[in-house]
Order: sequence, then structure tokens, then C-alpha cells
Amino acid sequence: MESPKPTAQDEPKNQDHKVSPLAEEPKEFYQSSRVWYAATVFPLAAACFGPLASALNICALVEEWRVIIPAGDVESTEIAVGDPSWLVAINAISLAIAILANLSLLLSFAHRLPFHAAQAATIVGWYISSIMLLVIIILTPTHLQTGTLYSYGQPFVYACLSAVLYFIFATLLLITTFGAIKGYYHPDFSATLTLPQRTLMAQSTCFVAYLICGAAVFAHIEGWIFVDGVYWATVTLLTIGYGDVVPKTHLGRSLIIPYATSGIIMIGLVAGSIGSLVIDQAQKKMVSRLTVKQRELLQADFDQEARNDQNHESEHIRERAEFNLMRRIQSRARSRQLWLLTGIAAVALVLLWFIGAVVFWKTESTPTSFQSAPWSYFDAVYFVFISTVTIGYGDFYVESNIGRPIFVFWGLLAVPTMTILIASMGATVLVIIKGIIAQIDRFVVLEHEGGGRERHSFARKAFHMGKLHLKHRRGSNKDGHHGGMERHGEHGFRDRKTGKIMNIHDETGHIPHPDHDHDEAVTMRQYLIAKEIRSLLEDVSASPPRTYTFEEWARFLKLLEIKHREKDTSAPSQNSNGGNGEIDENGWSWLQDDGPLFGTQTETEWLLQKLSKQLEDSLTPTI
Repeated sequence: MESPKPTAQDEPKNQDHKVSPLAEEPKEFYQSSRVWYAATVFPLAAACFGPLASALNICALVEEWRVIIPAGDVESTEIAVGDPSWLVAINAISLAIAILANLSLLLSFAHRLPFHAAQAATIVGWYISSIMLLVIIILTPTHLQTGTLYSYGQPFVYACLSAVLYFIFATLLLITTFGAIKGYYHPDFSATLTLPQRTLMAQSTCFVAYLICGAAVFAHIEGWIFVDGVYWATVTLLTIGYGDVVPKTHLGRSLIIPYATSGIIMIGLVAGSIGSLVIDQAQKKMVSRLTVKQRELLQADFDQEARNDQNHESEHIRERAEFNLMRRIQSRARSRQLWLLTGIAAVALVLLWFIGAVVFWKTESTPTSFQSAPWSYFDAVYFVFISTVTIGYGDFYVESNIGRPIFVFWGLLAVPTMTILIASMGATVLVIIKGIIAQIDRFVVLEHEGGGRERHSFARKAFHMGKLHLKHRRGSNKDGHHGGMERHGEHGFRDRKTGKIMNIHDETGHIPHPDHDHDEAVTMRQYLIAKEIRSLLEDVSASPPRTYTFEEWARFLKLLEIKHREKDTSAPSQNSNGGNGEIDENGWSWLQDDGPLFGTQTETEWLLQKLSKQLEDSLTPTI
């Protein structure tokens, strides 16, 4: 991975290139996937799992690590063995350091601590906590005595999980910090993460705190040990509800109503945030990369055809051909992205089910775990499926000291993941269903419905030709007045002060060159830009994002005073590194990086940004 090495004050820079009429910021298409993971995914993963690791550390502290299970009995009859004071002290210190590390990361996300100082504190803190836990894990032996069996209790497993999580996410943040130091991206989360993404850690922390506090309260009310309370809270808030651990007191049953209601809402919000902030970002990144690849595949043939036909086609025809090709590239990229995401989702589901099934098969088939018969692998697969889809019949549930802590971590990971992945797969399934319905609708249409179908077809054609859009823009206000102008005919306004008449649009939607004064022409152009902005605001929240026809784009670019490049279509616009090279100074192309369709913004956002900038620039001298 190569990158320039800026000074601490400089921003990371891409390769130098000339600025086109459309380019304002470097394109993100050529950013390496590894850079994107380091700058975005790793910090968000640490934000989600850091608080969870500390919660597991709390579970490792509050109960004894070792238990005695009388010979021939099961784990439900276990007797706790007190931990030595040095183990409790080291465990408590590791938890305190980890909490400070989490606080440092949270303050860094909130812009309250400098990036490098906060990252150093978080990384070093998590590494220290992980090492301290690993030391006491190694030093805690399992003793065998006649007539008794020493075994590890649930807190010991929680300590193992917590140590592993601290180490993994400290390492991921170390990679993130290394990338920022090398200049691959800004050493500031506000530059690499959006505000909603940076609030994800606060949401995750609140949910984990809510789960742990609820577990402590209900364990005290119902007389459970704390780790069983954590298991119960997890099963309850994930809406699985096996029924193996239930509140039996009147107070407990009363408190479960507000506790479960609030907790289910919280976990839904966290899962939704992860889905919208992480999965959506991944989809955009995937579409961007696929768009680049599809352009590389199709542009060579297009350039060859352009060289062969350059003497026979007008610039307008070549521009339209480029536009249509870019639309084809976008369609292909989005289609491949849907199928690729579906494949990733399917693989993730398989891993969650079958690897999880192997783990629970092993933990629940030991002779000290179940009073009933040990599980078979099929029983474990069945249990995992029933759990991930939150059915929770209760015929199978984990009881072993190893199984329950693993289930708490697995459940908090698997159930929200299943929800997110099913939602992402739904987009692909919806596309397939719409395609099937469209095919049925095309061939199975009753004869007497032909008139309506013809009208719909005409409306679609009129829309694509831009006629409906132009008619909308030529529509009048309720009162027919616009500031100092009053309506005059279908396409004009009359200045109330001077009495001069100005035309808005000709039949092509272009701005004519009026014969009146320059100031009036400038005023009319400002009015047209403002009107387009008002119209575009209605498309901002469209789902899926609105796309515009060639005729509509021609009108927008005319307003922006941007001309399509006049050089040969086959002229190279990118260097050998894949399109991050020099931009043609004479104009732009629909297929180049600086083209309006080749960006991470929606078309509506791009147009609003450019038109607003034009309006601002035109008004600046008059203020």
C-alpha cells in the first residue's frame, strides 16, 4: 500500500491531478478496501464490542471462578470455591483500566480528546487488561481431589472471552492509528466517520449498561447468581424466551414489563443503527468499486467505436451515447452488488448456524452439563436455528458453565446480525419479485385493459423524454407572482417596475439569451436556479434515489454553465493506475471520474450542491 507522507498539519492527498469544471473533492472510488476497513469498520467494531468486553469482564469479577461438582452430580449442584485475593485484585484492576480505555475512545468519538492521545490510551489500556486477564487465567489451576471434581465456573469463561475481545479490538485500533499516522486518511474520527456513526458507541454502551444493571436487579430479587441473571437478561431482551430461567416473585414479574419493553426497543435501535450506518456504507463502497470495474470493462469497446465513428457523429450524439453507457454501467454495478451482498449474507448465516452449532454441540454433550441425554449435532443445529430466529421453544437450552457465557456473547452477536442480514437479503429478493411481476404483467394483460396500458406507456415515455418535467417547471404559482415579477403568458414574466417581458424557457428547456439588460438576465438566471433547487428538494428523500433523464441533465448543466468536453471521446482521461490521473482541462465526460454520475452522492445531492454553489456565487457580488 503506497501513500504520500504528509506532515502532521497536512491533509492526506491523492495523486495530483488537474481540476475539471465539475471536480471539487477527490473521488473515493480508488480508495483501497483495506483503507476503508481501517478508517471506518475497525473503529465502529471497537465502539460496539469495547463496552461488551467490559461487561463480560464484570461477569468475570463478581462471581467465583472455580466450583466443586460432587462426583456423579451435574453442574446444577455445584459449590462455589472462593477466589484468592490476588486474583480478585488483578481482575478488578484490569476492569478499571478497560473502563478508562472505553471512556477514552468514547471521548475521542465525541471530539473531546485528541485523536492520537485517545487512541494511545484506548489501545494500551485494552492490551494491559487483556494481558492481566490472561495471566490470572493461566495461573488458575484445576485441582483434582478424591470424591470431588474441581471445574471452571461461568466467570472463568467470561474472563477468557473478555481477554480475547480486548486483544482483538486493541489490535484493530492499532491498525487504524497506524493508517492515520501514515497519512492514508485523516487522524480524526470526524473526518472518517459521520456523526450518527460516532454516536454508535454511546448507543452500544447504554444498551450493555442496561442489560448488566437489569441482570443485577433481577438476580437480587429472584435469588439467582449474577451470571445467571445476565443469561436471563440476554434471553429476554433478544425475545428468545426459553423459559428455563424465569422470574417467580410478584415484584420480578411486575418489573419485567417495563424492563423488557425498554430493552427490546434499545436493542432494536442499536441493530437498526448498525444496519443503516455500517451495512449501507458497505453497500455504497461496493457499488463504487463495481462501477469502476464495469467502466473498465465497457469503456474500451466504447472508445474504439467512438474512434471509428468520430467523423460521422455529432458531439451531441456522442454525449448521449456516453450518458446511456454510464447508465448501463450503473445498472450492472447495482445488480452485481445486490447478488454479491446476498452471497455474503448467505455465507454469514451459514457460519453463524453451523459453527455455532458445533460449539454448543461440544459444550452441551459433556456428562456434567445436562441431566437429560447429551445433544447430538442435529440437536445443536436445531437449537441454533430456533434461537437465531427468536422462536425459542424451550425444548433445548444451554445449561453448562461453558455454554452459557458463550451463548450470551453469541446471542448478542448472532440475533442482531441475523436481523440485519435478512433485511439486506430482502432487497435482492424484492428485486427478483418485482422482476417476476413485471414479466407476468407484460404477458398476462387482459384485452380490455389495453387502453389503460397505452396511457401508462405514453406517460412513461413522456417522463423519460423530459416533457412532464418541463411541464412541471412551466407550471404557475397559485397567485402567478414571483417577487418583482408577474406572470405574462405561458413562458414569461413582466417586470412590474420596468414593464419589460422576459421569457423563461424555450421548448428545449434551455435558458435563452434575452435582449434586455445584463442585470435582468442575471436576475432571471438566479430565479431559475432557485426554482430548480426548490424542485430538487422534493427528490432528496426519494427511495430509491431519483435519477434524471438526459434531457433533464442537459437543462441542469446549462444552468450550471458547464459544457461537455469537445475533444475526441477516445482521448485517455485516466492514468494506468485506474482512473486517478489527470482530468481534461477542456471539459468533462460522463465516463470520467469528474462526471456527475460518477460519485458517491445521489444525483439529487450532487445537483443541489452545485446549484446552491452557483446561486451563492452569483449573489455574492450583490450583497
